[in-house]
Amino acid sequence: MSMRKSYIICHLSCWATIDQIGQAYPKPNRYLLTLRDFLTTLVGNILYIDTHD
Repeated sequence: MSMRKSYIICHLSCWATIDQIGQAYPKPNRYLLTLRDFLTTLVGNILYIDTHD
């Protein structure tokens, strides 16, 4: 349980970092946006599993 929560925190911090990098560039980086979407989906799935255990 605590391990799962630390994973969520890690992914959210990664997502925030990617978001900041993405905002630093004038053109949205396709790779960063894809990575951000992937992390968002992953976090969403982890949260879903966590709340529906």
